[in-house]
Amino acid sequence: MVLNDLKQHGKDRAAYSESVLKELSGHLTKEYGKGFSHRNLEYFRKFYLSYKSNFAISDCEIRD
Repeated sequence: MVLNDLKQHGKDRAAYSESVLKELSGHLTKEYGKGFSHRNLEYFRKFYLSYKSNFAISDCEIRD
């Protein structure tokens, strides 16, 4: 996951990751409404890191 990689490779990348999360939060909130705060995106990331080995991409259904 790109955001995870950015967080783990130094202060500059961590700062960049924070700015990406804030910008992404704004875009997602504008597009989909509540639930995509900066804090929630951090929780999503931590959840992914904790359980990523339990999921495979093929397990997810992609919808348009």
